[in-house]
Amino acid sequence: MNLWDRIDDYVIEDRKKSREKNSHYPSEVTKCRRALYYKHAGYEPTDPPTAGGILKMEAGNALHEMVHHLLEKAGVEVVDEVPIKVNVPGAELPVSGRLDYLIVDDDGELAGVEAKTSYGRFIKNIQTNNYPRESDIEQVLVYMGLTEIKRFYILYFGRDNAYRCQFVVYKDGDKYYCSTNLNGRSQLTHTTPEILFERFGEIERSAKGAPPPRDYKLIFKHGEARKEVQKNKVKYQSDWQCMYCDYQGLCHAGESEKYAESDNIKELFGGK
Repeated sequence: MNLWDRIDDYVIEDRKKSREKNSHYPSEVTKCRRALYYKHAGYEPTDPPTAGGILKMEAGNALHEMVHHLLEKAGVEVVDEVPIKVNVPGAELPVSGRLDYLIVDDDGELAGVEAKTSYGRFIKNIQTNNYPRESDIEQVLVYMGLTEIKRFYILYFGRDNAYRCQFVVYKDGDKYYCSTNLNGRSQLTHTTPEILFERFGEIERSAKGAPPPRDYKLIFKHGEARKEVQKNKVKYQSDWQCMYCDYQGLCHAGESEKYAESDNIKELFGGK
């Protein structure tokens, strides 16, 4: 018996089952509108994730369980998984998901916890900027809009360097803030849960019309999609959302031939 073959077959089949669509998910609020159009309109993925790709995502899920276990061992009161299914204005389908767990904070209030794992330039950007990824902020804002939870901890763990940090997104009055310590905070003025909820209605409406614009960039050179390309001593990078998209082949049909002898740097980034 080849145990890895058995595992690979299982995760691929299990992934197919999860394609059924009867609700929105909080993580979708930052996904590419074009990709969500294909998904909601019922297109078959042209580039479904490999077993290895799925297992990488499962490694992130395992971090949630590890942090849950260690917080309990460290004496933090943890409330287990909380399912959510709420209708929001402007969308026909409900928004559903689950809070992996809540904690009882030092002041006795319930707080959410989102544990994220990353590596390479993703975790280095967080270290350098001392700020969470915008997509992670927006995901917890959706959770806050769906519940009465007013405070969320975002925990990061670097798989390659064991870097660890936390950020706190919280509501004060009718405003939202992100803080990295007890004395500093920045107001989140560019988005709110209500603004993000509008996206779900837009997703549904777009599925009934023409494909919306792409939200991310994918570099083609000599007929291939490239993670990064250096041109005229400048380094250009594709967005990871495109590199790992289930619909890359459908979205970029014909571009391999179009750029078989050239690249699309100018079209994507402008300049000469």
